[in-house]
Amino acid sequence: MGRNLNGNGALTYLKGSQVNEGSNLIREIKALFEDTLSVQVEAETNLFETGLLNSMTLVQFILNLEEKFAFHFPMEDIDVESFRSASKIAELVAGRTRNNHPPKSGE
Repeated sequence: MGRNLNGNGALTYLKGSQVNEGSNLIREIKALFEDTLSVQVEAETNLFETGLLNSMTLVQFILNLEEKFAFHFPMEDIDVESFRSASKIAELVAGRTRNNHPPKSGE
């Protein structure tokens, strides 16, 4: 029974840390929009429907995103849907940084 409690506690902790990581990333993405395009966005604002992102501003934003988070998006991996909102971009960044920086042993 102790194992189940420890397992549940670990899962709860992981979910909590993922929420914090996501919230922090969304804040960073929103700040990057302010720095890059001088606009404030909400987490779920559709960036294409509002006209904040188009083909030119998307390229500019991706370059700034790559610089800020120190990774590269191969062109074939760029899915416009992943850039629909700040929260979608945060999910993309979280996945990309997890893949580029695997956890150290013991984490």
